[in-house]
Amino acid sequence: MRAFFDPDMYGYIEDIELDGWDVSEFYGTEFRNRKWDVCTTPLTELCKLVGISSVNIGTTVTELEKYRLVERVAHYFKVYLRPRIKE
Repeated sequence: MRAFFDPDMYGYIEDIELDGWDVSEFYGTEFRNRKWDVCTTPLTELCKLVGISSVNIGTTVTELEKYRLVERVAHYFKVYLRPRIKE
């Protein structure tokens, strides 16, 4: 799996205070209802994994962003688990 859940990053970005949370409580509620996971895999490696040329990755990422399935944040992607409705 190339996307994963990072509780510290998720808490920071979603402005959720994690101090004092019991781990089982966190994974019982926030984890189950989380909006996104993190993908830190370089784009060239993702291209190899899915069998496309790295020349085409720009178009692919643009389409994923257009349909709000991913969002680029710094050097990683937020991968939405459920498509976001346009705001």
